[in-house]
Parts: sequence; C-alpha cells; structure tokens
Amino acid sequence: MLSNWIHDSMRHLCTSYSYLSQISAVLSNISKRNEQILIEFPLSSSTRRKPVRYHHKISTKTHKIMDLLANVQLIKADGSEHSADSILGKAEIICFYFSAHWCPPCRAFTPVLKDFYEEAAEQGVEIIFVSSDRSLEDQISYMKSSHGNWAAIKFGNDIAPALKKKFEISGIPALIVINKKTGSIITKQGRNDIQSKGPGCIDMWKSQ
Repeated sequence: MLSNWIHDSMRHLCTSYSYLSQISAVLSNISKRNEQILIEFPLSSSTRRKPVRYHHKISTKTHKIMDLLANVQLIKADGSEHSADSILGKAEIICFYFSAHWCPPCRAFTPVLKDFYEEAAEQGVEIIFVSSDRSLEDQISYMKSSHGNWAAIKFGNDIAPALKKKFEISGIPALIVINKKTGSIITKQGRNDIQSKGPGCIDMWKSQ
C-alpha cells in the first residue's frame, strides 16, 4: 500500500511539474516577443458602489448616443462643468473610457491614452471618462493625477450605469469607440487598437 501511495504521489508531482514547465515556457516566449498581455478587472458587485442619484431621466433603449447625453453636464479635472454639446460639438468620434483609479490595469493604460489624446483631439476624436471610482473625490483625484484634458460624467450621475449597461461593460479598463453621427459602435476594442496602432487607428475607425 505504501509503495502504491508513493508511486501515485510521484506521478502527480511529475504531472504538476510538467504543467509548470509548460507555463514557464509560454511566459518565456511571450517575454522574448515583448508581447503585451491585456488585463482587465471585473466589475463585481463589491466594486459597483451605489451612486448618488441626480434624477436624470435616461432611456437605455435609445439608438442615438447623443440622446443619452442630452442635457448632461460633464466635468473637467478642475471641477468645472460643461454641457455635452459644447464638449462634443466638433467631434466625429466619441470614445467612452470606463476606468477607475483603484484598478491597476487602468492606471497603466491611462497615461497611454493621455499621449494618444494629444494627437487624437486634433483629428476629431473626443474622450469621455465614465468612472467606476468609489467617490467623487477619488474620481477628481484620478483625473488630476493622470488623465488628459478630456471631460467626464460626474460621479453619481445615472448616465454612468446606463452607459455601462448599454455597452455591456463587465470589466475595466474598456474603451468603446462610437461614430458620433450615427451613434453606432465602431469597436469595443479601442484599448487594443491604441496599444497596437497608436494614433494610426484613428483613420481605421473613421473608415468604418
């Protein structure tokens, strides 16, 4: 019996070692190719804090994204408020950036998005930050520390969960790219596009 137990234990150890060796080889190959591994944090019930209600009437059935943003006041990092129309007036493409400071992959991607925005803003691309932070103070602090000069939906506004529902956001960071004129989704993989193509993805978005 003892010999059988030793035999089975050794077999399991060898199998485990084989799996670990395979995983190590895959990670080694990824490192050599310098590939990026895209990670996102799931929006679990524990991270979806109940927002303060601003009683903004919303229909998630609308097909026009600008209908969702009608009469919405967006905020900048300095706390100033601006109408969505004034922010998005000349934009051809709207990118909704779902993110939060507590999320490490978000903190890693936000500086990349900031660099992208410096060129994209001149090509008719506008970004709106949709926060999953835990308070207005956290949202503003995050915007001040690492965001570009884009606007955000104020923490607690009902439009934020409505957009998350409309675009089926289950994890962050996520960047949803929208054709402003038609309201159609160009891609839900905006983050991937920016990290792989940089500003070169703008022409690709506009052609779709």
